[in-house]
Amino acid sequence: MIPHPTPRPPTTPTGPATLPIRSLTALAALPTDPHWRQRLSLHLADLHRAFAVHVRLTEGPDGRYAEPLADAPRLARRVQILLREHIAVDTALHALRRRADLPEAGADELHDWLTALLVDLHRHRRHGAELVHQAYQTDLGGET
Repeated sequence: MIPHPTPRPPTTPTGPATLPIRSLTALAALPTDPHWRQRLSLHLADLHRAFAVHVRLTEGPDGRYAEPLADAPRLARRVQILLREHIAVDTALHALRRRADLPEAGADELHDWLTALLVDLHRHRRHGAELVHQAYQTDLGGET
């Protein structure tokens, strides 16, 4: 029997949950494990739940993106990019989860899809960090 990973809450209020991503990153290196497909499905379910929490916490008028947008309206385009990335990542997660359940999907194909998803998540995390940095960077002036 494959042990089910314990669901974990997101590790940061704004970033996609780190632990499910780390689990998937480690899993990406093990496509020869006989239980790899089952483990992939379980970890993808955890990531999907964590990403849904991230989306709920960041979107909307009370979401985490609202404050930097209110403080720095010039960042509206960056927020729109992050919102589009939410849709793209969610779509990729759904597609990979469906594909992982199909017996005809090969391990190499699933591994490639998983790698692409991890790249997308990494890019989204970087874009979120850049948003916060650009919204709140402060020149404290100089002591010389």
